[in-house]
Amino acid sequence: MSLDSCSLSNVGAATLGLAPALSLALMALLLALAANIGAGSMTGGFRETFSHWLEQRLSAELYINPQSPAQSEEMYAWLEQQPQVEAVLPNWQVSTQLQGWPTDVFGVIDHPTYRQHWPLLEAQGDDPWKRLASDDTVMLSEQLARRLKVRLGDSLAIATPGGVWSPQIIGLYADYGNPKGHVLVNDRHLLRHWPQLTPNRFNLRIDPASIPDLLTTLQARFALDDNRIVDQARLKDWSSQVFERTFAATAALNSLTLAVAGVALFISLLTQSQSRLGQLAPLWALGVTRRQLMLLNLGQTWLLAVLTLVLALPLGIALAWCLDAVINVQAFGWRLPLRVFPWQLLQLMGLALLATLLASAWPLYSLYRTQPADLLRTFAHEG
Repeated sequence: MSLDSCSLSNVGAATLGLAPALSLALMALLLALAANIGAGSMTGGFRETFSHWLEQRLSAELYINPQSPAQSEEMYAWLEQQPQVEAVLPNWQVSTQLQGWPTDVFGVIDHPTYRQHWPLLEAQGDDPWKRLASDDTVMLSEQLARRLKVRLGDSLAIATPGGVWSPQIIGLYADYGNPKGHVLVNDRHLLRHWPQLTPNRFNLRIDPASIPDLLTTLQARFALDDNRIVDQARLKDWSSQVFERTFAATAALNSLTLAVAGVALFISLLTQSQSRLGQLAPLWALGVTRRQLMLLNLGQTWLLAVLTLVLALPLGIALAWCLDAVINVQAFGWRLPLRVFPWQLLQLMGLALLATLLASAWPLYSLYRTQPADLLRTFAHEG
């Protein structure tokens, strides 16, 4: 057998011999990578979906909450007369229960803002907003529809002071993070069953540059507290901060699992460093330098890490789908779209290879410091 074939044979034996010794550490790395891919995909997908949803739903530049029904009527008439206000979108609200679940029913006027900025997950007909304004119909939040087990075209039984109201469901929309059910109806249909209602909020479409002057006049006339006036930018910032705090623990847990996998790999490599000499000594005896042995050792470990990452990719994507389509639906009642971020996967691959390099550093240094006598000693009991 030639020198090259002997070297290749020993390299192959060394690589195959390394895999069983690192099986537990590689399994920990596999699970950590899959968990990072799954949780990262869910978190990143939720961040992207939530930001897009906020941009669409928070379309009004200013939100005003009157202090009383009498003030609400007066404020409505006053806002309609202000030239800087492009549109006044009043909002009526009734709290009720649907099949024992707390639900808020909101009445809105027919306005293009809702067509342009209120995204629907599912809808019946070509123009559901027109049907919402003209027909006896409602739209539901996704989690409420799942909890009530209703679909488009079904009738929804709503208890009113005059009896049961049974409008038809024509649309479903996302309402992330709301623990209550959410129902959207036209104001005329809502006021037919609750005629005593007055608007509890006004959504104002206005040029942002005109907001300070309007607020000065509004507060001077109605003596509103600051907490009853919310501008769009502040509401978006508050919502984003809540989201980031919610998922800060998830990011820390992802880093922790990857660090634990790196420590497990380091301990396994350190434990196997002495037994590895019996596999590397024949290569040294065939003329392979210690520097080449170090590169070979690192290459073998990296090869196993890359194979582990390749196996972790489909497992992580499957975990992300399970989190979005199964776990999230069971826990919150709404489903997230599955999103995969290539740059995130590349970053994770880089971190995995870096963790492998750091875990291999001390065993490689020990190999570098190994004396020739220690390598020769592995042949002492061979005969």
